[in-house]
Amino acid sequence: MSEEKVCSCCKKLLPVVRFSRDAQKADGLRPNCRDCRSTQRALAYRENPEPQKERSLAHYYHNRESILQRVLSYQASHPAIARATSRRMREKYPEKVTARSILNREILSGRIKKQPCSVCGADRVEAHHPDYAQPLRVQWLCPAHHKELHRRERVNRESSNRTTTLPRRLPKGV
Repeated sequence: MSEEKVCSCCKKLLPVVRFSRDAQKADGLRPNCRDCRSTQRALAYRENPEPQKERSLAHYYHNRESILQRVLSYQASHPAIARATSRRMREKYPEKVTARSILNREILSGRIKKQPCSVCGADRVEAHHPDYAQPLRVQWLCPAHHKELHRRERVNRESSNRTTTLPRRLPKGV
C-alpha cells in the first residue's frame, strides 16, 4: 500500500494515517480524509441531529458495561483528575450533590424504592429532582424522558430570558 492518498473531497494528497479504515474499500481506507469526514458529519448533525443522538444512545446502551469500565479505569489511573472533577462539581452544585447523596442513601437502605418511569413505565429509571431542597421528592423517569424534560426546561428558561424589544416610536393612533 502506498503511504499517501488523495482525498476525494478536498483533493489533497495526504498521508494514509489521515484516513479512517474501511474494510469494504479495495485499499482498506475511506475515500475522504478524517478532516473532511468530520466536517461532513458536523454539517449533517447541524441539519438533523436526531439520527446521531439515537445512534449515540443506542451505542451507549449496547456498550454500557465496557464504557463504564473504561471510565472507571481512567479514573483509577488518573485519580487527581477524578478528584478535581468531583471537587468542582461539589463546589459548583452543592445542593445537587447533597440531594443526590441523601436519595442514594435512602435507596440503598431500602426505605425508598425506584418506581417505573412516570411517562412510559420503563423499569430502567433515573430520579429527577424538581426541587433540590426536597431531596426525597423525585419524579422517576427513564433516561430518554429525563433528557427530554431537561431539554424542555432549558428551552423554557431560554425563552423566558429573552426580552422583548419595544419599538422606538409608538404607532400612530396610540
